Amino acid sequence: METGIMLNLTQKHELIEKVDIVPTSIALAQAAKESGWGTSRFALEGNAIFGQWTWDGVGIEPLDKSDDQSHKILKFPILRASVKAYITNLNTHPSYKSFREKRLMLRQNNKALSGIDLIHELENYAETGKEYTRILEQIIEQNDLQEFESVVIDDLKSSNQLKL
Repeated sequence: METGIMLNLTQKHELIEKVDIVPTSIALAQAAKESGWGTSRFALEGNAIFGQWTWDGVGIEPLDKSDDQSHKILKFPILRASVKAYITNLNTHPSYKSFREKRLMLRQNNKALSGIDLIHELENYAETGKEYTRILEQIIEQNDLQEFESVVIDDLKSSNQLKL
């Protein structure tokens, strides 16, 4: 018998659910919203374009947080690390399980992944919930971000080009 990792059906389903792309329009809209279109202190000082929180002490202290809050905004050495952490967060955190399930359902039905179809599954990303996803939907629509759904980032270590 060949040695290796044997996955049961549940494990395969979970793996397929967690290893997939985030629609480009969603990533662009969230980066724009969370970073003030790249102008926020967190983006400028820490390459933090998605506003991800941390509690382990490695981050940037928000100036407007209340006394009962102990989080910081996760800081990154390079922008690419921020994007990678964001995608990992959406693909693994329990708060975004409905996002992953709907994405998997679209895949299983041979449907294209669309930010507009998936955006409302990210209500847990911000305290404002439905209002947050409504704003993201507006950003996507008003800026025609759906046009970028087919953009694939080439290996940036060997190239600085985007494949369109």
